[in-house]
Amino acid sequence: MKRSRLAVAFALPAVLSVLLAGCGNRSTVLPPTPLKPFHPLIRVIRLWSHQVGSGAGKQRYGLVAAVGETGHSVFAASRGGRVAAWRAKSGRLLWSVRVGQTITAGPGAGDGRLAVVTRRGWLIVLNAHDGHQLWRKPLLSFALAPPVIASRRVIVQTGDSRIWAFTAGRGRLLWKIHEHQPHLLLRGTARPIVTRQRVYAGFNDGHVMAILAATGHVLWHTTLAYAPGHNEVQRMIDVAWQMARHHHQLFAANDHGRLVCLSTRTGKPVWSRHASSLAGLGVGQETIYVTDSKSIIRAYDRTTGLPIWTNPDFLGRRLTAPVPFGPAVVTGDLRGWVEFLARSTGHLLDRVRAGDSAIEEPPVADGGRLFVLTAGGRLVAYRLPSR
Repeated sequence: MKRSRLAVAFALPAVLSVLLAGCGNRSTVLPPTPLKPFHPLIRVIRLWSHQVGSGAGKQRYGLVAAVGETGHSVFAASRGGRVAAWRAKSGRLLWSVRVGQTITAGPGAGDGRLAVVTRRGWLIVLNAHDGHQLWRKPLLSFALAPPVIASRRVIVQTGDSRIWAFTAGRGRLLWKIHEHQPHLLLRGTARPIVTRQRVYAGFNDGHVMAILAATGHVLWHTTLAYAPGHNEVQRMIDVAWQMARHHHQLFAANDHGRLVCLSTRTGKPVWSRHASSLAGLGVGQETIYVTDSKSIIRAYDRTTGLPIWTNPDFLGRRLTAPVPFGPAVVTGDLRGWVEFLARSTGHLLDRVRAGDSAIEEPPVADGGRLFVLTAGGRLVAYRLPSR
């Protein structure tokens, strides 16, 4: 990727309000709605909190919290190059290392390993038990979506629309795919979904692809939307950062107003609804939860796509994708607040503040605990009250 395109990809979020002044559903940047007073229906418990490092700052890096396979450890990385592990229950620091480069995405956790990607385009894989570096491989670009480690493979999607697959053990390249890359990126890339046999990936030109994990063979690809327009800004499409899969259904949304349920077997739409989103979505047993482009949270029936409830109380607060967590669905906002909504009704159950900076990426729910990483680099753990 040329240096000019790197600059465009990172500079664009700072000037979107100017560039997108006349572009359909991107035309208005809503001011954040003040939070309404409320009476808590539950009391969310804060377990512990630690400063990871410099965080993502104003850049939309893909820095997330990740939980190990056993649920005993939680991991996080900072923009400044620190990667650390804590005991999930107590918050005790287990280890901390520095990779010596700016980290743009990660960590991804799995198979006893962690993976991060640096600004210089290096994929670095660490031992999850002690932080020891196992191997590193050069990529042709940085990544804005965390790597995924599953089924003894490391899958990473870089900002130039390449997908790379390596063996988790020694980093041997298995395959790579290169898709068409638009000149302007609105958000970055959707995080791939990896199963034992397949990789599902969304791209910046608005399509979703299913790939055979063992060989890189493309099984199908589906375009979610076609964007009309007279210039590249108007024709930009992004698949939301957070896709979701449930059994034989794949759910994806884009910023041009379409939420789609796809068959994982064929890639053909099962149903679709009007819902413009870049934050993404979460999936429950029976329900799909979506944060739309105005930060309205919407719930749909997973099977039929019929709307269940809508909560418009957080307009303009740049909410993350909703994450199911016990009886709640959870999202974070641009001021560091975490909202807990009832999964059945969308009513506010409780509100806590993780820090003073924005929450850019969805919280992570695992083993009865919720982990929130702010853009300022603060990692906070919560749990719901015992019944």
